[in-house]
Amino acid sequence: MNDKNDIKRLFFGLEVHAPWPQELPEGRVIEESSRHLTLAFLGNVSWLDLKAKLPEFPKPPFALGTVGLFDHIHFLPPRHPHVVAWHVSWLNEKHAITSYPYTLWEWLRNLDYNIRDREFLPHVTVARAPFSYKEWRKVFKKIPMMITNLHLYETTKKLTYKPVWSYPMLAPFTEIEHTGDLAFTIRGTNIHELSLHAQTALAFEFPYLRKLIDQYNQTSLEEIIIHLNELIRKADEKVGCPFKAVSFHGEITKTSDNLLEWEMIVDV
Repeated sequence: MNDKNDIKRLFFGLEVHAPWPQELPEGRVIEESSRHLTLAFLGNVSWLDLKAKLPEFPKPPFALGTVGLFDHIHFLPPRHPHVVAWHVSWLNEKHAITSYPYTLWEWLRNLDYNIRDREFLPHVTVARAPFSYKEWRKVFKKIPMMITNLHLYETTKKLTYKPVWSYPMLAPFTEIEHTGDLAFTIRGTNIHELSLHAQTALAFEFPYLRKLIDQYNQTSLEEIIIHLNELIRKADEKVGCPFKAVSFHGEITKTSDNLLEWEMIVDV
C-alpha cells in the first residue's frame, strides 16, 4: 500500500512564456510562473513508482523549444465551462511538438496509466471560475508565446504547480545584455526557424509585430535582417515602433549540438 505522502497529483506539461497582459478580469487567475501547456494528466499517482520509470521516459524529438501565437480564447469544457484557456497556434507547423503528446500517451498507457484517447488541444489555462465571459472576451488579444522546458508538474495547492522532474530544452531566443540596445541570442535548427524565432523575439517586446510575422523563406542572415527591418518599417508606418532597426551584425554559428545561433542586436 502506498504511503499517503507518496501520492501526488501529477501531469506532464511544457513551460510557457509570453508577454502576458498585466491587467486581467476577475477570476481565479493563475500566476504567470505556473502557466503551462498540459501534455498528459495523470491524476493522483505514486510519485516513487513513476520516478523509477522515468529513465525510460520517451524523450522529445527536439532539443529546442518552439514559438506560436495565442490566437483565440476558449471556455472549457464547452457545456459547463469553468476554465479560461488561450489556444495556441504553432508558427512552425512542422515542429514535432504536434505529434509528441501521442508518443507520451502511448508510453503512459503501456505503464497502465489511465490516459484517455483524445485529440490534442494545445492551450494554456489562464484562469478558473468564477469569471465573466464578456469581460474575458473583451480583454483577449492575440500575443506571441514560446515553450521551453518539459516538466513533470505537481499540483501543490490550488492553482499552483511545481516541477518535480524536468527535461531541459533551450529557448528559441534569450534576451542578453547589450549596452544601449536590445539584444537576443536567436536559436534554430535551420535558417527558417532562425527567422521565425527572431520575429517572435521582436514581437515579445512589441506585440503589434505579431500581426506581421510570416513564413517567408530566407536563405541567408542578410535576408533575415532585411526582412526584420521591413517588418519594423511597416509597423512604424502603421502605429509607430520603438525599434529603429536590426543591426547588420554578427554571423550564424553552429553549436556542439548542431543548432544555429545568431546574436541579434536591435537599435532602439
